[in-house]
Amino acid sequence: MSSKSSVLRKSFPRVTKVIDKRSGKPRYQIDTRKGQGGGRFFRDTEKEALAEAKKLAEEIPVDRGLGIQVSNEVRAMAHKCMAKLAPLGKTIEDATTFYIEHLMEVKRKKESLTIDLLAREWYA
Repeated sequence: MSSKSSVLRKSFPRVTKVIDKRSGKPRYQIDTRKGQGGGRFFRDTEKEALAEAKKLAEEIPVDRGLGIQVSNEVRAMAHKCMAKLAPLGKTIEDATTFYIEHLMEVKRKKESLTIDLLAREWYA
């Protein structure tokens, strides 16, 4: 693809200006490879490439590639849940924290003795 390149963005995802060997024209490569996922793709202008890289940087968490390995089903579910929570000013993390606390309380109540059981043990 290229014979000469220059880095325009060093942080993830990396953007590099490359010269197409066939046409001699510059192209802009966005490199999202990290861990076992990601890939490389091109844009025709520097502005388009940098805007796309900025958007991807916000969407793909910097977690050593783990975010890239999330299935499309889970991504779709997360997107749907985010849309449901947004009008309430809450995030998926807020909802998860709340639900874990709720389940722990349900578990605690389930495992605690009722007054009826305590009375029977006391009188026995």
